[in-house]
Amino acid sequence: MLRYPFDVLGMRVNAFIYEWQPLQLSDSRYYPFLALALLTLLAMLFSPKLYRPGELLLFAVFLAAALRSGRNLSFFALIAVPLLAEHARVDWIARLAARLRFPGWLTGTAAGAAVLACAVLCAWQSAEGARFQRSAESEVFPKAAVDFLLRHHLRPKLLNDYAWGGYLIWRFEPDHPEYRVYVDGRADLYGDAFLLPFQKVYLAQESPDAILQREQINTVLLFSGAKLADLFRIKSGNGSWILIYEDSRAVIFVHGEQPAVADARVPSPRASE
Repeated sequence: MLRYPFDVLGMRVNAFIYEWQPLQLSDSRYYPFLALALLTLLAMLFSPKLYRPGELLLFAVFLAAALRSGRNLSFFALIAVPLLAEHARVDWIARLAARLRFPGWLTGTAAGAAVLACAVLCAWQSAEGARFQRSAESEVFPKAAVDFLLRHHLRPKLLNDYAWGGYLIWRFEPDHPEYRVYVDGRADLYGDAFLLPFQKVYLAQESPDAILQREQINTVLLFSGAKLADLFRIKSGNGSWILIYEDSRAVIFVHGEQPAVADARVPSPRASE
């Protein structure tokens, strides 16, 4: 238990997982994070209330963790917001405004505007989150491909895309327990010994035959642009694997004879050209 955080941080596969990558600060999505970091630091440095050295150390450690890995942003916020609330009090702002000889009405208006801006930002982010939740299944995940797979009861031993594993579990449980994903986003549970060989196969750096035979895979569901999907397209030329479904997001290959499927969605050669 005590070793677990260090084991996770030391996983080599983290270098290839998006949430472990350093922040791209030029991305406008991270501007609120930068604003929170800057305001918290200024509040601590210029607050009339002395901060404890441990507070600054805690702030620095979690700021560095957030910059190193995007998955740590939420932890940084949990540390920064209480510090900001403690050191950026309204009475301190009022004293600063008096020292700068701002009129009282201007100070009150600025404080009200700041509160209103925060409320508007929270409402906007909540609305964006709700909108994304409604559209994510069809825009981010292979909803149509999974609908096809379940509608035609394709064989359940899957080889799937790493990024889609959690979504597939959500779709399969509890009504389709016969389907089991090969991999999902819980990298810490799978570990380097499992994920690094899978990554080489996914990038078509190694043949998938060993995995296919060991796990007796008979259905493959992948992102249509994956290199492994291209490899299975080549395999489909010799008849061992059949491309039974394809759209702009996902492809499905089945092993052996093609099942009787009336609405298979595979582009014609002319359309592919």
